Amino acid sequence: MDVQKGNEKIKDLNGNRDKASNDSSLSDFAIYSLCWCFDNAKSVMILALFLLFMSFFSFFLL
Repeated sequence: MDVQKGNEKIKDLNGNRDKASNDSSLSDFAIYSLCWCFDNAKSVMILALFLLFMSFFSFFLL
């Protein structure tokens, strides 16, 4: 019940925002990517550490 009401509220908010601004695809993508990063914080941190390690490793190889 509550989840369904929450989804309807989100749909209403999205519809009103889309009516307000037609050029909202970029901001929607930014919000979606931020939410994805917060949901997958552990994998994002592991990826960042891996990239950092690889950059140091390549620096020492040179």
